[in-house]
Amino acid sequence: MCGIAGIVARGGVEQADLSSMAAALSHRGPDGEGFVRSGAFHAAGETWQVGFAHRRLAVFDPTPAGAQPMRSRSGRTWIVLNGEIYNHHELRRHLSGFPFRTGTDTEVLLELIETLGIERALERTNGIFALAIWDDVERRLCLARDRLGVKPLFYAASASGVSFASELRALLARRGASCALDPRALSEYLDFGFVPAPRTIVQDVAKLPPGSLLVWSEGGHRIFEWWSLPAAAAARVEPGWREGLYARLCDSVRLQLRSDVPVGCFLSGGVDSTIVTALAVRECGPLDTFSVRFPEWPLLDEGEYARAVARSLGTRHHELPIAGQDVLEAAPALLDAIDEPFADSSLLAVSLLSRFARGVVTVALSGDGADELFAGYRRYQSARWLARWRRVPTPLRVYVAEPVLRRMAEDRGTRRGELVRRARKLLACAGLSSDAQALALARIFGAEQKRLLVPWMGEATEAGLHRMRDLRAVARGRDELDTRLRVDLLLGLPDDMLAKVDRGSMAHGLEVRVPFLDHRVVEYACALPSGLKLRGARSKVALREVFGAALPARVRRRAKAGFDAPIGAWLRGPLRGLVRDTLAPGALARGSWLSAEAVLQLVHDHESGRGDHAWQVWSLLVLQRWLERWADARAARREPSVAA
Repeated sequence: MCGIAGIVARGGVEQADLSSMAAALSHRGPDGEGFVRSGAFHAAGETWQVGFAHRRLAVFDPTPAGAQPMRSRSGRTWIVLNGEIYNHHELRRHLSGFPFRTGTDTEVLLELIETLGIERALERTNGIFALAIWDDVERRLCLARDRLGVKPLFYAASASGVSFASELRALLARRGASCALDPRALSEYLDFGFVPAPRTIVQDVAKLPPGSLLVWSEGGHRIFEWWSLPAAAAARVEPGWREGLYARLCDSVRLQLRSDVPVGCFLSGGVDSTIVTALAVRECGPLDTFSVRFPEWPLLDEGEYARAVARSLGTRHHELPIAGQDVLEAAPALLDAIDEPFADSSLLAVSLLSRFARGVVTVALSGDGADELFAGYRRYQSARWLARWRRVPTPLRVYVAEPVLRRMAEDRGTRRGELVRRARKLLACAGLSSDAQALALARIFGAEQKRLLVPWMGEATEAGLHRMRDLRAVARGRDELDTRLRVDLLLGLPDDMLAKVDRGSMAHGLEVRVPFLDHRVVEYACALPSGLKLRGARSKVALREVFGAALPARVRRRAKAGFDAPIGAWLRGPLRGLVRDTLAPGALARGSWLSAEAVLQLVHDHESGRGDHAWQVWSLLVLQRWLERWADARAARREPSVAA
């Protein structure tokens, strides 16, 4: 893994801009830095220049020969690559007789692209990547992102050229870069807790969507897909489906264990991470595993499960206990490092775990992606629970159950309080359309809350609903569960789960790999019927049937826990001072982005225990810190059209 950046610009590229962009990405690549600038060339009647910058985290061939930017043997093509091509050994066979200079996957991909063309070359890859290719003969820049969006890629395009980088902060480091806030992106952040691609929180910067290519030539650019999820054809259960799934996931783990530096596994003790760790141990023997513990918050502490699995598999297990003082010390720096508002509070734990693991290994395998492929999240069971609720006699629902539920307190820190929270969220979905229900299950703030918090937002208030409708139309599956899974593969997976892992791990120079997101596993899982994913209250049916023998009994029986942090307790405890300072009336008034009255009421209700607004308070804390650090106060806050 690395950090990449570059510019193709009318008039020329300044080395100072490339150096600033690389410096902003230094945490992604502690092992080296490189730059290249082309000579001036003519296109569309103008003079142009291209420049690349690279920060290296050496995983394959850590010698100086593997440095980037890398030039092809012919001298025609330059590449900067962030990511890994796991099957680069196999791809060398397509270039038989070629005299390779390095042992890197970068050189293999570079020469393959020059030989086959970028689309045909990418179709042969198995890996995670964001890359840029400059063809000095065709005067063409290509930006590409891996199939599922494991690695990020941001860009800014205009008539003056294209700039790109692994992180938004690098684009904002350019001289003259604007940081004007996009109201639609802000609205979607308040819905989802992240800004979905292709938007970013900044008006003039976009994310390249997963599986996409951007091609610039002759002064203009176009974007198109080079890979997409397989169409939702009628599901068929082949007699050998168990063997097919087993073989694909085994081979994925085998490929992703390839490295010239130490490799370990994140291990929570859940089904997904246990399967990945078990297959890794079978492939290479005992290895290092890492888990987080919350000893002060037993309800969220998975330590005993992770230890049991580690003992069963014989791994060298490392535990990181996280206490309130650790959170207090880590949170301010983490919040200031977030270059785009991102409200997944488990980023704190991922960041601390990654820093801890980096002291032992350079690469870690994780179980991310299995929930979206095999229906692991509780929200996928909403239809079942709503059907049961509708069978309760109306008088009992209206006059007994609902009033009692309204009087009970929500609290993520207790089992009863968490059940109350889930029940209220579920009942709020009753009677909604499928599109609105999907948004209601995912969103942080309702439309009316958003209007109170950001009175100037106008029509952009419903941007999240428009996004959900559009995605559900594009990702329509065989049934409602299949549609929800496909939407999550396009929305929550790349822009929340994978973004969290990338931000948390690359901040400490740790590469995290995701075997469940091998495209062969994804395509195979998408073809399986919903009954092999969710059957009554039993989730991940296929995984439990195929890998059950590898799972300790207590893991097989264990309900989905999720990698959650005790954010409610943190906000009332160690982070209370940070909340009060950041969301103080004076601080809110300085930017006038958020309604101080609405924010303070929400904070008061949470601190007093009148409601559990942990996710909402955290999202506002993240947003306000970002606004103070990054937002252009001079940006016009005009009411936009909601059209995408």
